[in-house]
Amino acid sequence: PAPPAPPAPPAPPGGAVFMLPVRTSDNKCTPNNKCTRCEGDCQSSDDCMDGLVCFQKGADEHVPGCVNGLGSSFDRSRTDWCIPKDDANRLRRLRLRKTLFGW
Repeated sequence: PAPPAPPAPPAPPGGAVFMLPVRTSDNKCTPNNKCTRCEGDCQSSDDCMDGLVCFQKGADEHVPGCVNGLGSSFDRSRTDWCIPKDDANRLRRLRLRKTLFGW
């Protein structure tokens, strides 16, 4: 008999979506092969499905609306992810507030 299937991972919190494995060189995100939500590595928003933008980030940043297999939005890689425009806009406002007011 086959071994039992592993249990399904818990659902991400707060409507977030699990980050998908980064696409490899033979299946890159491109304007003709668009990435879905929480998928990467994108180079521009043209590489993402409609309603998504390419979240350009450095290493050790949170990816809004996406979580890894551990349930965290923290990503150590330099991967750029496709995320909803609203999440990107919310992050821009938070970054601006922090720059202007220090919080």
